[in-house]
Amino acid sequence: MQGLTFRVGSFDLTKFSEGELWARMNQLARFYATLSANFRLLAHSRPYPLDEPLERIKTMMATAQDPRAREQIAAYRRFLEQIIQSAYLKDADYYLVLFAEEKKTPQAVANSLAAGLHLPVQPAHLPALIAATYQETPAHIRPLRQGLPYLAFLYSYDLRGQLSFGTVTSFLQLACPLSIAVDVKTIHPNRAVRTLQLAYNKLRADLLGRGGNEAPDPEKDQAYLDVQAALHAVQHERYGLHQVVLAVAVEGRSREELEHHVEMATSTAARNQVYLRPAWLHQFEVLRLFTADPTPDSIAPEARNLLSPGVALLSPFGYEVPKSTAGPFVAINRATGSPLWLDKFSLPAYNEVVLGRTGSGKTFMAGLRAYRERMFSVQTVFLDPQGNFRRVTEAVGGRYNFLRLGEGTALNILDVVHDHAAAQVSHVVVLLQSLLGRDLTIGEKAVVDRALLDLYHHRQVRTDDFRPEQMPRLEDLALILKGDAPHLVADLERFVSGSLAHVFNAHTTLSLDLDRRYPIVTFDLSDLEGEFQPTFLFALLSSVERVIRQRRGEQQPTNIVVDEFGVLSEIPALAQAAGLLAKRVRAWKVGIQCLDQNWSTFDTPAGRRILENALVKVVMRVDETAAPAIVENLGLTGHHAEVILNAGVGEGILIVESKPYHVFFQASRSEVEMLTPYTQTLRREQT
Repeated sequence: MQGLTFRVGSFDLTKFSEGELWARMNQLARFYATLSANFRLLAHSRPYPLDEPLERIKTMMATAQDPRAREQIAAYRRFLEQIIQSAYLKDADYYLVLFAEEKKTPQAVANSLAAGLHLPVQPAHLPALIAATYQETPAHIRPLRQGLPYLAFLYSYDLRGQLSFGTVTSFLQLACPLSIAVDVKTIHPNRAVRTLQLAYNKLRADLLGRGGNEAPDPEKDQAYLDVQAALHAVQHERYGLHQVVLAVAVEGRSREELEHHVEMATSTAARNQVYLRPAWLHQFEVLRLFTADPTPDSIAPEARNLLSPGVALLSPFGYEVPKSTAGPFVAINRATGSPLWLDKFSLPAYNEVVLGRTGSGKTFMAGLRAYRERMFSVQTVFLDPQGNFRRVTEAVGGRYNFLRLGEGTALNILDVVHDHAAAQVSHVVVLLQSLLGRDLTIGEKAVVDRALLDLYHHRQVRTDDFRPEQMPRLEDLALILKGDAPHLVADLERFVSGSLAHVFNAHTTLSLDLDRRYPIVTFDLSDLEGEFQPTFLFALLSSVERVIRQRRGEQQPTNIVVDEFGVLSEIPALAQAAGLLAKRVRAWKVGIQCLDQNWSTFDTPAGRRILENALVKVVMRVDETAAPAIVENLGLTGHHAEVILNAGVGEGILIVESKPYHVFFQASRSEVEMLTPYTQTLRREQT
């Protein structure tokens, strides 16, 4: 009887801690115990081509106008070729064949299987392992048409080892195309008890009948204990007893390569105490284990008894590799050793959060991402409170702006950045409160509202034709407020005519040239450390938003990186405004990337708004106090907690949408040199 075929989804077993893996095993075991029908689990593991990303980079190199850019793209391509050559990247497809006379529709059966497996399941057609004419030889089958692979089949004659979730995965990760079949015949519970009871009675009689001079037999002693435990599991824990054959189909482009791959498979099996024999002179019979046909009679006697937990550990569904190669290479997947690509601007939203203690590598990672993303026409704008991004900016011919108080740097907080009057007034109120270090009263807000509306109307200012010299200044606002809010005017005196007047009571002198010819634009605020850095940082962020809003129709991908985002969060109103900004700009193909070392920065209403709008999250090494909250809020597991507590420099968890990966952000030697910041002394000397 032909079986019903279903395609099954996968889960990434590498994201689970040991305890969580055993819980997953128990859940699968309980499900298999309820299946009265025979079934077969199949996995087809194949390499997928990586010519596309290399050809894409080759095209970029050919079209680049700047010789320096061509050289950098060529270096990146050479580095990526080395990465690809060292990682045999594979993907796996999974199927379940159910041998049962079902009165339900295939979709109804699929729904039932999905509920039991806790994985997506859909009716499907099983792909043919061979699609042409092959001739059998004693140890393999060979194609009659040139260019097709040779195949050899092996199957188990003993499964005596300590099985684990890694048993099948160790085959799927081999650097060759292969397929796995786990053929399972379920024994009726009543027969299972009788079978185990007979084995138990025989072994017990052997032990009791052993003479005093007879040497102990450790294998029989262990078998007695195993049967005793199995009988208890079937009778009291309601596990099932199954007869299982594990088969492996190995491919090779030539007979010599096939023999090498067979050796890899058999040695891998032996390390897992799974013993395989070649299908000598019955290759096509074993081939049937990779179809929806019943188990061949010649193979069935080789089955070995396993309880449901053993079958669960042989489930292949835990090997998962992302398939997308769109966008730049970002990291190495620690679980599989394979490269990961990320095209952030193909996601529904483009914001990002990066967490990591000082020295974990988060700033280096942000610079590395910007350097590579510019090859894909992504412009990065760094708001840099620490002065870390000058070197990478200069390396790509970007625009570097060093902001220094007292050196002619002024940023007018009354600059119009919003089209809507109410939004603009609210923006200025937030900045005034930040400057003053206190909230405005309801009355003060009212008079500020009227004064700003009068000033903007009188000067006829517009965001689409922004001219700094036409903007009102703080002294203009103070003059109007003098009669209605004398206390507020007094508080503003320091910024209007005091020591900070040249910074805050002046027309904006800072160049906000974000021309697309600059792949990276950096605003270095490291000289502005102190009480007004948050205000200046948010005013700058808002001004950048105004410039980008003017070109929003172009839908050009732009990444705004706010390093040390906690500086903004020191003032809740600024953090809240930044959260609203992160939500607003995604409609313009703009993402805000927030870097910080403290989880508490995002454990606020404003911080949570940013997290909700961030589909990419990176967690590098964090402190013990922060790890539990991060794991809970980001939906991570115990394994991920271990990673972020013990991660080395450049290592962490990358979450894309809801999918976490244990990664290492790998850079070439030239990238490391380019991304290492200038020392503070050197930076000051050169400015």
